[in-house]
Amino acid sequence: MATTSSSPTILLLRHGAHFKPIFQLNICMAKIGKISSIKKNYGPGNSLESSLSQKGYDRFPGTYSMILPYKEKSGKYRTGLDPEATYLMRLSPEERRLVIEDISEAKARLEEATGLDLSPRSDFYKHSFIPKEGELKVRGVKLTQGDNLFPFSDSMQEITYRWLAVHPTIASSMRAYENGEYPSNTQFFVNNDDVEQEQAYKKKTLVNKAIAKMEDLTPDRKRKVARLLGLPVSDNTKELAIYNLLDGWIKQGDIKKGQYSGQNAIKLFIDFADMDSQLLTIKDLVKQAITNGIYKVRIGGKVYEGEAEVAKSENELVSFLYSDKGQEDFLALEEKLLAKKSTLVN
Repeated sequence: MATTSSSPTILLLRHGAHFKPIFQLNICMAKIGKISSIKKNYGPGNSLESSLSQKGYDRFPGTYSMILPYKEKSGKYRTGLDPEATYLMRLSPEERRLVIEDISEAKARLEEATGLDLSPRSDFYKHSFIPKEGELKVRGVKLTQGDNLFPFSDSMQEITYRWLAVHPTIASSMRAYENGEYPSNTQFFVNNDDVEQEQAYKKKTLVNKAIAKMEDLTPDRKRKVARLLGLPVSDNTKELAIYNLLDGWIKQGDIKKGQYSGQNAIKLFIDFADMDSQLLTIKDLVKQAITNGIYKVRIGGKVYEGEAEVAKSENELVSFLYSDKGQEDFLALEEKLLAKKSTLVN
């Protein structure tokens, strides 16, 4: 996909009921949006569908599906240009930031080019069979068999493509349709092989950068980061094993289970890898103190040492130990941890 802007574009496409930003693409890579009909194989038989399929048709020649902008229950239209769309909240903070930047840029650019109000409650998206003379209004789109093209050299075509690309009756990709993420009677999909290629390229680039950052960490810092990520690392774990654990962590994508479920593994790794050294040390110290039984985290997240409440939360304890007032407690906790480990070894 491309735009008439020189800035990169991120498009939200669906995976089932979810939305994800699936590519960031410069206009030189493509200049036409494409919505294509889904070719279905009904197999041999005497049904009407089988007869059409055998002749290479997805539908009766000359027929089409009329698609209008989708209106949410909230009364907002799904425009593909709404930086406050509720589905954006399902994204990670970093993904959401990138998508909102793109949506905001595209909306401003297209509004300037057309003079239209492209907000999700705009009357522009309210279909009118007989618009007033000279009135720019959304038109229903007749999607036909094969490829339906939307050249982005025309701002109105880009606007149309954007709301079509997030329409719930159109599959986000052929792969998503084949994976069963859309009903079997879905007729069209967003067709852009460059999208998936760009997505794979971007992911590999992020992975490679994260691995390079990991390789630059000192052995001690690798160990601390790995422990904070919840990986099974002790003082005796060999550096090679830690490397392999971190490598696997970085390549997993979104975290499926555990303390950080739902977060992005690369972003979380980078957050810890780039952390201030003293703060990283204190976080690791507190984590080890909990793991080794010096502290216990009870219901509600409060931290206890024996029966005495130490802090309202793990983060509060870290903040205190990081402050000037907490230096003596920090040193005392280091000694307690050393003594505890010594006892466990003996």
